[in-house]
Amino acid sequence: MKFLTPFRTVILFVAVSLLGLALVPRLSIDLNPTHSLPSLTVRYAYPDAPPAVVEEAVTSVLENAFSQLQGLKEIESISNYNQGHITLSFGRHEDMDLKRFELAALLRQVYLTLPATVNYPAISPGQVSSVKAMPLLIYNVNAPLAASHIQKVAAEVLQPRLSQLQGVEQVTVTGAEPLQLSIIFNQERLIRYGLKREEILERVGQESQAVYLGSVTDAKGQRLSVMASNALESITQLKELPVAYTANGAAVLLRDVATVGIEEQEPQRYFRVNGLNTVAVTVYAQPGQNNMQLANDVEKEMTALRQLLPAAFTVQQQYDDTAFLRQELHKVYVRTGLSLLVLVLFVFLLHRDWRYLSVLFSGLVVNLCLGALCAWSLGIGIHLYTLAGVTVSFGLVVDSAIIMLDHLHRRGNRKIFAALVGATLTSLCALLVVYVLPEEQQLNLREFAQIMMAMLAVSLVVAWFYTPAAYKLLSPKQQSKQKGRQQYRRLRNQVWLWQYYGSFIQFLARYRIAFTTTVVLFFGLPVFMLPASVEGWGWYNSTIGSELYQQQVKHYADVALGGALRPFVQEVYDKASFRTPEKTVLHLHATMPHGATLTQMNEAVRTVEQYLASVAGLEQYVTQVQSGQSATLQITFDPISERAGLPYTLRSQLIAQFMNWGGANWQIYGVGRGFSSGAGGSSTPALLAELRGYNYSELERQAEQLAAKLAENTRVRDINTNAVALWGEQATEEYVFQFDNAQLNLAKLNSSEVTEALRAHAKPMAPAMYLLYQNELMPVSLREQDAEQLSVYQLLHGSFRREDGKPGMQIGTLGKLSFEKSANAIHKKDRQYIRNLSFTYFGNYKYGAQFLDEVLAQARQEMKPGYTAEATSLFKNVNKEAGKQYGALAVMVLGIFFVCAILFESLRQPFFIMLTVPVSFIGLFLVFSLFNFSFDQGGYAAFILLGGVGVNAAIFIINDLNNLKSTRSSSRAVLKAVTHKALPVCLTVTSTVLGLVPFLIDGQQEVFWFSFAVGAIGGFLFSLIAVFVCLPVWLMPPEKQVNFA
Repeated sequence: MKFLTPFRTVILFVAVSLLGLALVPRLSIDLNPTHSLPSLTVRYAYPDAPPAVVEEAVTSVLENAFSQLQGLKEIESISNYNQGHITLSFGRHEDMDLKRFELAALLRQVYLTLPATVNYPAISPGQVSSVKAMPLLIYNVNAPLAASHIQKVAAEVLQPRLSQLQGVEQVTVTGAEPLQLSIIFNQERLIRYGLKREEILERVGQESQAVYLGSVTDAKGQRLSVMASNALESITQLKELPVAYTANGAAVLLRDVATVGIEEQEPQRYFRVNGLNTVAVTVYAQPGQNNMQLANDVEKEMTALRQLLPAAFTVQQQYDDTAFLRQELHKVYVRTGLSLLVLVLFVFLLHRDWRYLSVLFSGLVVNLCLGALCAWSLGIGIHLYTLAGVTVSFGLVVDSAIIMLDHLHRRGNRKIFAALVGATLTSLCALLVVYVLPEEQQLNLREFAQIMMAMLAVSLVVAWFYTPAAYKLLSPKQQSKQKGRQQYRRLRNQVWLWQYYGSFIQFLARYRIAFTTTVVLFFGLPVFMLPASVEGWGWYNSTIGSELYQQQVKHYADVALGGALRPFVQEVYDKASFRTPEKTVLHLHATMPHGATLTQMNEAVRTVEQYLASVAGLEQYVTQVQSGQSATLQITFDPISERAGLPYTLRSQLIAQFMNWGGANWQIYGVGRGFSSGAGGSSTPALLAELRGYNYSELERQAEQLAAKLAENTRVRDINTNAVALWGEQATEEYVFQFDNAQLNLAKLNSSEVTEALRAHAKPMAPAMYLLYQNELMPVSLREQDAEQLSVYQLLHGSFRREDGKPGMQIGTLGKLSFEKSANAIHKKDRQYIRNLSFTYFGNYKYGAQFLDEVLAQARQEMKPGYTAEATSLFKNVNKEAGKQYGALAVMVLGIFFVCAILFESLRQPFFIMLTVPVSFIGLFLVFSLFNFSFDQGGYAAFILLGGVGVNAAIFIINDLNNLKSTRSSSRAVLKAVTHKALPVCLTVTSTVLGLVPFLIDGQQEVFWFSFAVGAIGGFLFSLIAVFVCLPVWLMPPEKQVNFA
């Protein structure tokens, strides 16, 4: 007796399915994939340091240390004003936890060699984004106390615990500035009493320090230290501090030369929600984290922390970024459920047999449960792309079950399983293409492919074991055969249809070459992509490149020969974009030249906030003023206003307002095309060249030489030898003072003396010291009373007294002050400096690019070894990897061909199967170009799906054909094979199409889903033409007329 009886098989599958169902809650849930590239980023800050200093003092030192890490593939760095970061990329199979530990150990070793004012570098996974991340959660902290006290309590109680949670990138507490002790001195009085700033700091420090007087022995013989405490308890104590003595011995008190008081520190940054200054605790998530799980963890921790706050404190959640995520996932769940419901109803209405439906539906449930088990074991999470894979798998699983059930019903055996294996392997080949794509695209589609592979593999197990067992259990022992007039009429209609269908196919087969040519032209030839000329090809330039062809023939030739491919490429694919399923956010980015203050930037942003306060329909707007050079606003909308087009309307209104406001350079993006109101920031140069080398000064000289060569062409304008290297990066302007050594010698001065005199009159950027005041460590700000009013005019024309009392110096006579444009950052890759040169070419872009290539070829011959120059663009990564997608599709087709060749032991039949794929693509081309639908990564996923699944029907037909050839003539065998599989093929295509219909409900604003569904539906509908018309025509032998009656 066979052990695996149908009953035992079904029970075994039910038990394993229950195990998979129990593991569903353990799967991670997010809107997007949580995987990140195998890379680590080290961020650091160096206050008051320009990019050159940051690069030399910090970046180079860290790069030298990090280069010894094993498995390091690439190292990139950007040194900016006051900050920098280094991105380390590793091999895909490296243990990133171990690499992070090794990196932290290296940082501990090298940190002591960095300048004292450099903060301790922070390590984070992934790469740096050019867009400021949105907060994950924002909490408001309220209490009937001063804002500074509320912030202090929040920073002591809430910030440390929340920062320790796994996955939290940063926790900030904003809304009030901490206090500082300010000493505002009069420079003239200091000179009068012979005092220097350093002497004031020394006396203040001595007054607040504890003095150890010695030690004493008590009655028990214990030796105890004796300390005299000078802790400051009041401002009066500090004001009465003697800082010097006059010639007659009178004490000079600190109040005689300076004003002493307690004040709030100058803000280092501003953070507001809806323009309101409140004490807010803001939580940021690390890149690639499961935000829903992290938000739950933060909320649980905040609930516990509320109990630790003083009684009068309340904490309210003001913003939750995961609310949109939960809403989107709910929509996906609903559409997935509708897809499943449509499939079930379709099968039931078609067969009207509860047994048939039970086998199909239970098989689908078993597939889902086993798929969940595989997802848990492989670490695959639930998100937009895996749900897309599961949804597509519904159709494929139902297809396999329908094919197997139909074969069991007609033949009573499982010989179709070999064809099912071949069809599944072709689908797997299509999905393996994902691993050939660029790394960034793999992050989104990798788990889409993995879950589909798991579901397809499980579907084979279910089709071989579960489906036959359930079919035997539920089907009656004796199946009565239909008899009578109804059956006779149906068979007569089938014979009539078969006769006319066979005649039609044989007619087309008689003109096979003309038919194939028509199909090829309908698909399209890429003649419209031919260049106007090719250097060195005389025959080409005299024919295709001739004026006659280009001006009079080309348009008609492109339309006639381009087929469906031409409008798709020109009108759809070239305008395609990679979209992310994120909330509609209008991003505003403000920039000011280097040297602008935080207060000036905040005033400019306040103007925008006041305008936004009058706009109805906004959900909220979050303001972050990071520095005097950069500020961002993120504006979100309520659902009703978003659907009504408010984002586009507001964008247009803000564009007009920016022209009137001025003060800062504004960029607006996120909805529609980007816009910049600044004259010097956002216009992209027509042409760019990238220079690389190991010496920054030599690279600068090479850039100047290249600029001189370009300037010889009269069409070249606006040459910039230090252009921005990334889109969105802003060039900055700064004042540069060049000392004149001859004038310094005449004045008997050196640059250090001039710098020191200027520093005494300038506003300090950091605390001069810290002292203990009322048992709290407080920063001390020491500055000259007129430091706020120091201007460029005073710098050039004023007289600056020296602290030693010598005559004042005229700084304006000691050198030249110039206002220059500089790069915002110094870029390096693999220890090579990168410098971009940009220029505008007045003329045809193509000829400008040719001219640049010629100049670069000449420049490379003159460059020293180790230096390179290449033409590039701000979007070079997109352009570079666009061609890889075509190569990936070629790999898919080749893999499917070999699978079919092995399955059928033939090279001819797989070739015909491959020809059905382009026919399916015609449907995808037409549905996008005719209806002007947007094309994103979902459309590309539809390409992969059609390539792998669209050939399944052809595989089933050829499998039947090979089984029938021995008993029938070739022509009859072809028609018989097609008609045998006509019903199951139509059912599988219809079920797949119906399963995708629910994803069209929300329209093409839906990222991924709409373009995926509409592209797949168009392709599958055309696959019916490929299977029932093209394939039999190509397979039909050139025989004489055959009577199919």
